[in-house]
Amino acid sequence: MAEENVDVQLLLSTPERNYLIRNNGDQVAVSTLNGKKVGLYFSACQSFPPNLIDVYFSKMPWLAVPYADTKTREALDGCFEVRGIPNLLCLDESGKVLTDNGVMIIGEYGSEGYPFTPERVKEIKDQEEEARKNQSLRTILESPSRNYICTADGDKAR
Repeated sequence: MAEENVDVQLLLSTPERNYLIRNNGDQVAVSTLNGKKVGLYFSACQSFPPNLIDVYFSKMPWLAVPYADTKTREALDGCFEVRGIPNLLCLDESGKVLTDNGVMIIGEYGSEGYPFTPERVKEIKDQEEEARKNQSLRTILESPSRNYICTADGDKAR
């Protein structure tokens, strides 16, 4: 995996192409990513027939390297030493890798894991541990959407 900061613009563009593709087919300049956190998602879509790629791509809410640009996709795989898929790498604003196991973090914590870093995972685990230490029957049974329990006959009890 890349240990030093990577130049996202250099990594995601070529001399022939300086854009990424939006799900509606629009082209978006790679330079719009400068100074932003970037997630790089690696999946097995390259093994799908092109018509399935089109269906999958039409549902994606993010930017993508054009499917035909195998050189860039292979360079990304090599740069980050991607060994398994699916894989989500997160880069900070300067191109430093924050995490290379974003899929696991999302699987365990969902969007609460954002920005999907080890520090955020530790913060969540610390919060969970604190909640366990201070739990009561009320904190176990209540939730933001429900502050009552149902009796055996179906009535709400507060």
